[in-house]
Order: sequence, then C-alpha cells, then structure tokens
Amino acid sequence: MAEQILNVLMVDDSPTQYTLVVDFLHVVKTDSVEYEVTWAPTYEEGVNLIDNNSYDVSLVDYDLGDANGLDFIAYATKEHHQVPMILLTGQGNYEIDLKAMEAGAVDYLDKTSLRPNILERAIRYATENQRMLEQERRQRVIAESLLDTALTLNSSFELEDVLERILLNMQNVIPHDSANIILIEDKAGHVVRYYGYAQEFINETIEYLEQHVGEMYTFKQMLKSHQPLVIDDIQQSEKWMPLDAAQHIRSYLGVPIIIQDDVIGFLNFDGNQVKMFNEEHIHYAQIFAQQAGQAIRNTRAYQQAQILAATQERQRLARDLHDAVSQTLFSASVIAQTLPRFLDNNPDEVSNGLSELNRLNRGALAEMRTLLVELRPQALAEMDLPTLIRNLAHAFNSRSHAQVESRINYTESLPEDVHIAFYRIAQEALNNIQKYADATRVTIDLIRLNSHIELHIIDNGCGFDPSAVPAGHMGLNIMQERATSIGGQLTVESKIGHGTKIELIWNIV
Repeated sequence: MAEQILNVLMVDDSPTQYTLVVDFLHVVKTDSVEYEVTWAPTYEEGVNLIDNNSYDVSLVDYDLGDANGLDFIAYATKEHHQVPMILLTGQGNYEIDLKAMEAGAVDYLDKTSLRPNILERAIRYATENQRMLEQERRQRVIAESLLDTALTLNSSFELEDVLERILLNMQNVIPHDSANIILIEDKAGHVVRYYGYAQEFINETIEYLEQHVGEMYTFKQMLKSHQPLVIDDIQQSEKWMPLDAAQHIRSYLGVPIIIQDDVIGFLNFDGNQVKMFNEEHIHYAQIFAQQAGQAIRNTRAYQQAQILAATQERQRLARDLHDAVSQTLFSASVIAQTLPRFLDNNPDEVSNGLSELNRLNRGALAEMRTLLVELRPQALAEMDLPTLIRNLAHAFNSRSHAQVESRINYTESLPEDVHIAFYRIAQEALNNIQKYADATRVTIDLIRLNSHIELHIIDNGCGFDPSAVPAGHMGLNIMQERATSIGGQLTVESKIGHGTKIELIWNIV
C-alpha cells in the first residue's frame, strides 16, 4: 500500500477528460504515492465539495459552461481554502494563463499537450509548494504567538492576564480540544485557567484535585520526573484519572511548570482523538510552561518588592514619628517642670506656658494617632481623609513654631488608592516644610471644585529652585509618582525667598 495518498478534486464538465486524468494518474502512481480523484462535473458541485471536504490539490477546467475555472479558483481563494489550484485549458491563451495566476492558481496546463509525466510533475510541484507555504505559515504563527506571550510577560505583572494570554496563544500552536492550567499550593491542585470543558468536568476536576493531586498518575509522574507526559489513548490506559466527566478525552499532553527545580503546576492539553500530540507539540508546550513559570516568578517578585517597599516606608515613617513624639513630650515635660517657679512672681509666663503645654500635648496626641495609623496600615484606609489631614496639621504644629491653618470643605469618601495618595503627598509635603522651609505660616486646603478635588499646601518659607533639585531629593519624585498612579496632576511652584506651593488635582470619575 502506498505511503501517501493524495486526494485530488477535479472540476471539469467533460467525462472523457476526467477518465483521461484518472488513467494518467494510475500510470504515474508509485509505491510511495497513490492518487484518489473526486470528480465534480459542474461549478456548483465543485464549490459544494471543496466547502465540505479536504483535498491536497485541485484540477480545474477553464470552460465550465455558465461559469469558468477562474471563477472557481477565485471563490476558493476568497474562502481561504488552502488547496493548490491547477488550471486546465485547451486554448493555450497567455492572457487566460495570466488571469489564472492572478486568481490564485499555482500552475496551468495545456490539455492538448497533457502527458502523465507532465501532470505528475505539476501535482508534485503544487503539493510540495503548498506544504512549504503551510510550514512557513505555521512557523510564523508560532513565532508571533510566542512573541505575544513574551511581550505580555514584560508588560504586565498581573498573573491572570499572562496566563489567559498563554492559553489563547497555545491554541495557535498546539492542536487540542481543551486545555487548563493547574497550580499547586499547600499540596493541593487548583485549576486557575481553562477552556473547552463542560462545567461538569471542571467541577469534578476541581474537587478531585484539591484532595488527590499528588496521587494522580499523570501529575505524580511529572512531579517525580520533571518531564512532559503524553498518553496516546486514554481509554487504553489504566492509570488515567477516574473522572466520569472525562470520558470524551482520548489523548493527553501534560507539561510541568517548574521554578527553581520545584514543580509548582502543570499545563494540560486534552484531545478528542488518539495520538494528537507529537514531539514538536511537546517542545512548544515546554516553552509555554517556561513562560508560565516566568510569569509566576515575576508576579511573586513584584508582590514581594511591593511588600518590602511598603514595610520600609512604614518603618521609616514610624521611626520619624517616634522621634517627633519623644521630642514633643520632652519639651512638654520641661515646661511642666518649669511652670511652678513662676506661679508667684510671673503669672503671665505661667499663662503662656500653659498655652504652649496645651499645644505640645495636642501635637503629641496627633503624632501618636498618626503613628498608630502607620503601624496599622488598614487604619489609613478606614479613617476619613479630613481627619487624617487635621492630624498631620496638629502633629506638624507641635514640631514647628509655624502657624498652621487647615481649611477643609470636602467630606465625601474617595477611592482607597486616591485617599491614600492624597494623605501621603500631604505628609511628604509637611515633612519637607519642617526640614527645609524655615516657614512661619503654612496653609492646607482640601476642597472640591466642580468635578475635581484639590489639595493645596502653601508655606512662606525660604523656597527653592525646582529645576536645581537633585533627583530623588525632597521626595518630589515619589510625590509625582503617587499623583500619576491615580491619574492626578501634581504641580510644585517655588522660588527662592518666596515660599512654596504644592497643588494636587484629581478629577472625579
């Protein structure tokens, strides 16, 4: 029996021509190649056949009665039928030959000089050319799919987005009917992404995996070997997972997702036919598994970096606040010890001292409230923004002799990220005023104007030249990043000897 059978569609209204072609192909058949010819005597029958069947090559007569071969070739090309077309013509007309090429034909043959060897060579050339085109097209699709996943990896730290893109691109590279991604956490398997399954299958799989991921043959083998696993025929394997809803699956490909020599999950491909997966599919599945592993590494590193940065910032702020509280309480203690000496001789000094003591105690209380907020981050989101701003103002007042006025006429709640950004920017601005401005008067305004919220912090201190501030100094970059992260606009206006104004504007969505 021939190693290869080429299916030929012949569209020709001449029974004699059809018989001749069949005889020619019978003559040229070999031990390796045999031809099966399907005949369509009309344009309409040819369209019906090519729409519903697969062919390796099509021989199309130019003259088909009401229609012609060019119409058929143009139709097949328009409908994206990947079948190489050879036009058969008895006219030997160069213009017709040229139109055939423009319509999408790969070759044309003059029926008056047609011979078995000429026909065989034309079919061989057409099918080989089609094979090369399909291979090139497939390689391009594979390259584009892998590149798309890589670009997503480099542009997103959202694990769900990357895994979804991996599933989407796998459909273009590896033939399968359904697929899923399973991650292992605390020795339990969790289906995090999937497609192509009935909900019954997913429900049963999720319940089973949470208890038995380490006991299932497929996953147990990959956990042990760190290598892909292929099962050509599920129904002939006694070691396949005992799930009632998986009866439709016939073949399986699994690839472990590995991070630092630890299997943390699996890519799983299922097919409804036997022997769907070959070495090439395994190779590309491993690449997708590596990309999934990289996505998980990136996400974990990003989350750890965020946690570390937040922890370091809280520790720094808590340390600064602790020092400020200690200094304020020390000053209050000194004043309290001194006041009794002035009770008899200088009552005005006692009155001033009591006012100062009251200011320091209020400031210390505000500092402590701010310190508690920093040590319990959730409190920052729970406490309303006006209260937080007033606490910052009172705390600043206890650390500085500048007169601080806070004017707040906005009491509505804001989205959590916006709420926190406003607070952090106000906090950083006041810290800068205390450290660098030598101001005597500070005003803080939190107001709503039409469709946006504005925060203004103005001081009459020494000012500075914004263009001359070194990168990373005074926390200006951090403030700008916080404003950008919420879609806000931050402006810093300052001039040496004329104070500073910081303005944050956020549009209400």
